[in-house]
Parts: sequence; C-alpha cells; structure tokens
Amino acid sequence: AGLVCITPAAGYISLGATMLICAVAGVACNVIAFQMKKVSHLDDALDVFACHGMGGIIGAIFTGVFASKAINASITTEGLAVSGETGLFLANLLGVFAVAIYSVVLTYVIIRFVNMFVRIRVSDKAETEGLDQTMHGEIAKFSGSYTTTRKAS
Repeated sequence: AGLVCITPAAGYISLGATMLICAVAGVACNVIAFQMKKVSHLDDALDVFACHGMGGIIGAIFTGVFASKAINASITTEGLAVSGETGLFLANLLGVFAVAIYSVVLTYVIIRFVNMFVRIRVSDKAETEGLDQTMHGEIAKFSGSYTTTRKAS
C-alpha cells in the first residue's frame, strides 16, 4: 500500500513526507480492506480496491499537500503544506474525483457488456458448494473447518 501511495508523489515530495504518507496509507488501506470485507462480505482476495484504489487516492491527494520545488524545480505550484498554495491540491482532488467517476462508469459498462456473452456471477448453489468443486472438479483440502461467510442477498 505504501508503494502504491508513493507512486503519484515520487519525484515531488521529501523523504520525510514520503515516510508520513506511506505510514498513513499503510494504516488506512488496512482499515479499509478490513471494513470492506466486514460490511460488504465481498471476497476481494487481493484487496485491490483497498490497496490500489485507496492507496492511489491517498498518494494523489498528499502530492497536492507536500509537492516541493526543492525536490523538483520543474513544478510551477507547490503543495498546500509547503507554500499554502491551493492550486495543486485542488487540481489533484478534481483529478481523483474525475478518475473515480470514469472508473465506476466504465467498469459498469464493461461488466454489462461481458455479461451479455458470459455469465459473470456463479449460481448461489455453485458458490455454496465451492468453486473448486463446481468449476474445476477438485476439492480443496483445509487443515481446519471451512465455512462460508456469504450472506443471502
């Protein structure tokens, strides 16, 4: 999560700011991943949204806070915490909002299109029996007891 978070800011912020935002992102992404699973009961096995989505958002916003001409002389506007200028911070907020809307809309369109040809979701029966068995003809062996946490919709 820290590496995802620092990617938008790389080359624009100081080492101290890097350590701060990576620490914030590490904790925030972990909390978001836990809460998403607890509330939605979705199985995001790699925590893609919590780590990459939220880590990128945190990194983009903090770039608008900590960007410095001392680190990269080619920037024209410094971050909010460095010079008090709001231009870069507001531009990054707008960018985060625009990318979020774009991603939601296109993901919805792509899923609807693909679902016209291939069913996206497995049946409740297949999910309850286990996808290893129903899709691959194999049975996964666990050392402990295994129960599904899926709630009826």
